[in-house]
Amino acid sequence: MKGRCLGIDLNPNWIGSSVVENATDPAKLSVTKLLEHELVKLDMPAAASAELVRETLAAVCDRAVVSAGSGVSARSPSRRDWASCGAAAAAARRTAC
Repeated sequence: MKGRCLGIDLNPNWIGSSVVENATDPAKLSVTKLLEHELVKLDMPAAASAELVRETLAAVCDRAVVSAGSGVSARSPSRRDWASCGAAAAAARRTAC
């Protein structure tokens, strides 16, 4: 969407994402609105399979893109600021994470 930006911050155990919008003047930070933000904890063992890592990262990317496109949170109705993805959340990974 015009005027909207998705930022992603990759860290070893966390991925941060934020969606901002500025449809009037990109040079003015004062008119930029934060629409969504999220921290995702990558709850995977160090010896996680390549398949688990790929599926988890794909799910995180999907959530970020959906959130950026709609401006509406892809998170659960609890509206928490972080989610957990990986082995501990394997059952919910395909739908929630």
